[in-house]
Amino acid sequence: MELKTRKTNLQEKYACSVKAVKNMFGNENVYISFGYLSREFSFDSSDRIRPKIKGTVITSASTNKRDGFPYENEYHISFYVIKDLIYDVKNEETFIKSYLPLLYKWYQEMLARPETAPSGVENFLIEWVNGDFETHSYRYH
Repeated sequence: MELKTRKTNLQEKYACSVKAVKNMFGNENVYISFGYLSREFSFDSSDRIRPKIKGTVITSASTNKRDGFPYENEYHISFYVIKDLIYDVKNEETFIKSYLPLLYKWYQEMLARPETAPSGVENFLIEWVNGDFETHSYRYH
């Protein structure tokens, strides 16, 4: 696991702690960013089919299975800054107990894909919307 972090400003936080992510992904071959690559999520310009986002994407995961592309079969997970003041310890506990394992399950499913699986970029998003979490999975070529 390669982990890069960037500190938050006052009244900002991440969905969970670095420690929780290390406990879940510590021995995995995955790149993890806490606001390091970007503080906010944005869709790739290649994304033709995009889920409808109603709130703030707080976590994204992706892997690239396009033959011959750099970073093929690498796994990237990004945590983005949450500026919502109602995101509290209880929400973080819910994320750690329910959504971090869901993210890990997605990662394991991607690892288990056969060589003959369709090519493309697989994505998994966790969104914070109106005080609750929503997930989205999608693929593009």
